[in-house]
Amino acid sequence: MSRRVVVIDMPEAVQTEIRIGNSGIERDSPDYYALTVANQILGGPATNRLFKALRSQHGLAYGASSDLVCHETAGSWEAKTSTRTLETLKSVQLVLEQMKRLRDHPIADWELDATRGYLNGHMALEFETSEGIATQVLDLLIHSLPLDYWSRFPERVRDLSAQDVWNTARARLDPDRAVIVMVGNVAGFRKELKKLGPVRIIPVGRVDLASADLERQ
Repeated sequence: MSRRVVVIDMPEAVQTEIRIGNSGIERDSPDYYALTVANQILGGPATNRLFKALRSQHGLAYGASSDLVCHETAGSWEAKTSTRTLETLKSVQLVLEQMKRLRDHPIADWELDATRGYLNGHMALEFETSEGIATQVLDLLIHSLPLDYWSRFPERVRDLSAQDVWNTARARLDPDRAVIVMVGNVAGFRKELKKLGPVRIIPVGRVDLASADLERQ
């Protein structure tokens, strides 16, 4: 599958919402631990590569993140941000650059150590409230995971090497075949869209999520 780019034209918008993703994994996949670490490095909570590139280095967005969405049979790996209309293409290209960097270059040991520390610390906090406990137990039961899953999580994360995480990221992350969705005022960035390859533009008034091609006929 080649890259797919869809723009929802919303003329009154002053910012562009950007979503870029690849297909992901099942919740019980053996790659879940490594991909969770890779996602944290790319765009997880706290300091991450997307935030550093788009916010800290270029001032293009207030926030940038990624989510690993896993279901019983399928999932997605999604990057997301929003930016000023005129900065749309630059922001998209920066996200793609960070995805390619994670895919193409080894992960430093210090970055892996910091990420493992954050994930294991955050997991412990999840079990300090009734809300967190309910959410995590529900996750176990819905996905038929072993009941000792969370007690083994810190060890499984600690056992991952930088090479393990990178190998999984290389296998699962493919920005050249990503799906890119932008919602904004296309008049502000139409001329630059050709840099992304073939693009489909749908006026917001014609969007039909129940249609196979997303557009009302």
